[in-house]
Amino acid sequence: MNGLGKQCVPRPFNASVPITVEMRGVAASRRDCHDIRVRPNNPPRTEPMSWPSSFGVAVLTAIVGLFASGLLASLTASWYRIPGFEAQSAAYVASIAIFGMIGGFIIGFIASRVIGGGADPGFLKALGISNGVLLGLLVIIGGVARVLADIPPTIDGEQLMLAVEIRWPEA
Repeated sequence: MNGLGKQCVPRPFNASVPITVEMRGVAASRRDCHDIRVRPNNPPRTEPMSWPSSFGVAVLTAIVGLFASGLLASLTASWYRIPGFEAQSAAYVASIAIFGMIGGFIIGFIASRVIGGGADPGFLKALGISNGVLLGLLVIIGGVARVLADIPPTIDGEQLMLAVEIRWPEA
């Protein structure tokens, strides 16, 4: 226990790495307490992201954009009742998927260059953030498309039919 009543957990110690110990606060009485900041004398050097890795992130995000926007386009084709006659719905799905691929490439490339210029660049970090942005954007677009679609109500999978009976008084 330290002076503040908190449990101190010992930190792992690597004898081969020289460390510098900074003691902050009045409660820092033990070497392995949480109030001590241990940092190596030679911090690891981080390299900025290279152009080929940015291109790789863009290509992988474009592939995700192709399939995700194709799935969204097939859903919207059924919501908006785009007919399959003469491959109208297939052309719609294919064109939206191609736009999703182009948008995914642009989002992936821009995100990788922004992440690459930051404090802690990384290929997987850039890939994750770019795919998160892309899929978040597609979820918003899909939600708006679903809300604006004229979808009839159903009960047990069958559409409801409205039956109206009008009575006119006999003259």
